[in-house]
Amino acid sequence: MGPTPNMVVFSLNGNVEEAIDARSTLFRYNDSSVKVPGPWKRGRPKGSVVKSKLQPSVRTRPVSLKFEFVNVSTNSKDIDESSRLAIRRHVRRKESQYLPATSKNERGVYSKEFEHELSESSLKLNLHQIQGVDPFDKAPIKMEPYMHDLLRYFVTTTWKHFYSLEEMAGYNPIAEYWMPLAFRDSAYIHSLIGCAEAYISSYKSVRDGSRALTHLQAAISIINHRLEEEKDVVSIGTLTVIATIALLEKGAGHHDHWQVHMQGLQQVLKLHGGIESLISEPLVLHKLYRADLYGSLDSAQLPYFSNPYPLLCELPCDRPFHSEGLNTVHRIINLDNTLRSCIHQLEDAMQFWGGAGLFAAGTESSQTDSIVPQKTKPTPKQAARVRYLLTSVQYTLVSTNYPAKPDADINQRAFEFCRVILILYTMTILNERAPSAYIGHDIGNKFRTTLLYLTCPDGTLDSQPKSWRFIWPIEFHLWAMYLLASVMMYIESETKDWLLAAFTEFASPEHAGIRDLQELKHRLSQYLWVSKIHDLNSKWLWSNTVGSRRI
Repeated sequence: MGPTPNMVVFSLNGNVEEAIDARSTLFRYNDSSVKVPGPWKRGRPKGSVVKSKLQPSVRTRPVSLKFEFVNVSTNSKDIDESSRLAIRRHVRRKESQYLPATSKNERGVYSKEFEHELSESSLKLNLHQIQGVDPFDKAPIKMEPYMHDLLRYFVTTTWKHFYSLEEMAGYNPIAEYWMPLAFRDSAYIHSLIGCAEAYISSYKSVRDGSRALTHLQAAISIINHRLEEEKDVVSIGTLTVIATIALLEKGAGHHDHWQVHMQGLQQVLKLHGGIESLISEPLVLHKLYRADLYGSLDSAQLPYFSNPYPLLCELPCDRPFHSEGLNTVHRIINLDNTLRSCIHQLEDAMQFWGGAGLFAAGTESSQTDSIVPQKTKPTPKQAARVRYLLTSVQYTLVSTNYPAKPDADINQRAFEFCRVILILYTMTILNERAPSAYIGHDIGNKFRTTLLYLTCPDGTLDSQPKSWRFIWPIEFHLWAMYLLASVMMYIESETKDWLLAAFTEFASPEHAGIRDLQELKHRLSQYLWVSKIHDLNSKWLWSNTVGSRRI
């Protein structure tokens, strides 16, 4: 007996949902014909009077029933051209029910009003397209197999490196928000593909002009066309694409290109109504802030956006730190209010990784926003709260500057050194970048300059470590060197070589008296320390410095 023939029935009146069932149906014929049920509903006997449930504005004219049959029997391996056209017409007909003619202004780009009309379930359906092929060309660009692979890798793997806090909370912003947006914006899907390719190739594909650079150029070309035509200039997709390209350029080591894109982003934001106009789009807002801080933190320069979040821990500043080591530092050099507030807020944010209360006892928000149960999975709300704390600290630090020249006051030089250290610390706990990103070179040079201006009597930058004079305990300086080493772990530079040599000198038994890795972690953990993050980096640092001398 041959295979059972099948038949798919499509309704040609699918746009009148009140009149008939618009769904497609698959019928199988097992050794005999089958009676196809009609689309009408059972109801009152013929002749009964039933009040219409249709609104006055809805068309009430009777519609003739039409169906189209497409043979998908197992006898044939291929679908003929006419059947393929019938399937595509059916898909497009269903799509037109949800896409008004005035809402779609270019292929794959929808107006802002229409974005709010799409339900969450309809957005997530687009995610299935990245797992295979796109037979109906519904994507905003012509998709090729390697693009599907890159997007799928980005959704399942790469996103964890860019949303570390949300990963702990079990929330994937790429799958829930960004990927549906990409399937409605041709420029943004190009930038995502380029981002995934750059991550896999360790940014080599951006530097050598291969596929990642091709997609970035395509995204930039689309954005330039929008700017020339003054079409969708202030859309969410346009803002996101510019921020994404700025992030990629900075990660590839092109700081000048990052500055150009950030200046362009500023101009587009002015047309949008300013950064405050995105307060209802927290993920978009965070994307722009991260693009700004990505380069500002590394270069220790003023950010392009003003501090969006005020510090929450300005009151009370006089309470002691949880860190005993930082209390000692404060007693030696009386830290100002800005640095003390930043340290308090960082200590509050650190509890996110420990499972205890997010806020210290006695603060105003401790009862409503705390992570109370220990060893429980944090919620997305708590992850957003910690990101708020860290972002406000980072903007405060990069927006503050102290004189650090040799002729400046010793307290001002000490404050500048502490500011650079706290910037490095935020970069270690919020390490949301590719391991191969060229980040750390500029902040490393800044660290070296401020340290030597503070510890060298003559203020010369070529002084040997043996001639340095520390005003704080040596463990504090080792902790500072460790933070810089963690940021510069994956890049090669002369500053990194200098740093490892200096750490080896001062961590040896002759100076700090540190004999093994456990003692190193114990001595450094008296300052700001998150074991889940910093223990692994301390093992790498020990094996490449003091530990390597004993082999």
